[in-house]
Amino acid sequence: MTSVIDAYLVDPQVSLLDKTRIQAQVLVPVLRAVRAELAALLICEADFDIAAAGEGEVSLERTQTIMRGASNCIFRYKFAQW
Repeated sequence: MTSVIDAYLVDPQVSLLDKTRIQAQVLVPVLRAVRAELAALLICEADFDIAAAGEGEVSLERTQTIMRGASNCIFRYKFAQW
């Protein structure tokens, strides 16, 4: 059984340019989502690891981030001795 995608890939009636356009319409949104998730993981989530390295002397509270779709980042570091 072939899927719709498999069928268009081998269809000689569909030009290579059209095949490329179809693939771009599918892949570009996926790549954008993956890039945003990776950026959030590598940049934003690392902040919590940095705070954890403070062994209770540093804490981090974050309510929203640009990477997760907010218009700005809202976060607060708290230091036990300051």
